[in-house]
Amino acid sequence: MYPYKVILDTDIGDDIDDAFALALILVSREFDLLGVTTVFKNTESRSRLARTILKCAGKSNIPVTCGCGAVISTKIDLPFNPCEAYLNSELHCQEKASLPEAELPSIDKRHGVDFIIDTVLQGNGDINIISIGPMTNIAMAIVKEPKIIKKIPKIISMSGVLDGRCSEWNIRLDPIAAEIVFKSDIPMDIVGLDVTSKMELPDVVTQLRANQHPLIKKLLETYELWKKLAGIQNGVPILHDPLAIETMISPSIVKWHTGSVSVELNDTNYGFIHFDRSKGCNHRFAYEVDVNAALSLWLDRILSIS
Repeated sequence: MYPYKVILDTDIGDDIDDAFALALILVSREFDLLGVTTVFKNTESRSRLARTILKCAGKSNIPVTCGCGAVISTKIDLPFNPCEAYLNSELHCQEKASLPEAELPSIDKRHGVDFIIDTVLQGNGDINIISIGPMTNIAMAIVKEPKIIKKIPKIISMSGVLDGRCSEWNIRLDPIAAEIVFKSDIPMDIVGLDVTSKMELPDVVTQLRANQHPLIKKLLETYELWKKLAGIQNGVPILHDPLAIETMISPSIVKWHTGSVSVELNDTNYGFIHFDRSKGCNHRFAYEVDVNAALSLWLDRILSIS
């Protein structure tokens, strides 16, 4: 029932789609955003970008908290060490788009894990979590306070891929955290690369420049930084994370398989997911998307802000 009460857990600042997803939530009447928690590497830097976008949208009252910078998984199948990146305060590629700290609303001093626990326990079993990064904060919250398991109606996650071609990034960053969340018995809607990789948004600059709202201008700034500093060749954003948000606005925009998801934690295919349609019905995994409708939904919502 609208509006959905939600917490957004995000690694905003690396790929551009996190910023685009946060903006979609902010301009959509279907959501009551209770807070944003940042995850992975420099979570303080990520919080500055989140608070900047909130301020540009006129939503400075929404709390933002810093979560886990390191990961739970001891085996890291990555070209870098997340813990070292966290300890070295490595900045994300869109850092320069953030306003100075003095111009931003104060950060919520609670750790992101504690914010999730406090907010969910204070709710009436009606607070959903949207996960568009590695699931470290959510897994830690489940381990620290298992009471939240029965109070979260659903987790909506951009993660995974069904076709077995790779270990999707959000799961690859912290496979053990993902497995803790998948095994928690919390219902989940999982929107993976099978559908999100189809969400290329061409000519985004021309379309967004038609609107001079501070939020749109900030999105364009973050986009240009992402394209330049992340070394993106063609600069075409893929709306991975926004599609997960859109499935809450328009559930029929994707088609779902029902079953049970688990994560491969052995050496072979470490971080890959398994989806068993013969066991359980706790998880829904998107397998088909109406691409034109999904791209139009994001653009129409963003361009309607005034």
